[in-house]
Amino acid sequence: MEKNEKNYVGKGWERTLKLKDGNTITSLALSLKIDDLNKLPVNEYGDIKLIVGKRRSADEKSKATHWVAQDNYKKAEETKAEKPEETTKADSTKDDLPF
Repeated sequence: MEKNEKNYVGKGWERTLKLKDGNTITSLALSLKIDDLNKLPVNEYGDIKLIVGKRRSADEKSKATHWVAQDNYKKAEETKAEKPEETTKADSTKDDLPF
């Protein structure tokens, strides 16, 4: 899967509840596709990693305000381990420096 490619597994709706004391509670109601969730990789703790993002505008048909996708973020040290290290020229001298 490409770095910025998203594997969408569901959608969500933002809900705001106004309490009697004037405070509000905001929550997300999610609808997830079980078949897509079952295809996701499971980590050593038995978890699947998901990310929820806000849509630019609500979906016209479902009125969904959020999307749910596989979280494919990798820490810097994980991506560094995947990339081959750059080789440096071993025969460099102090005359090669620009200062």
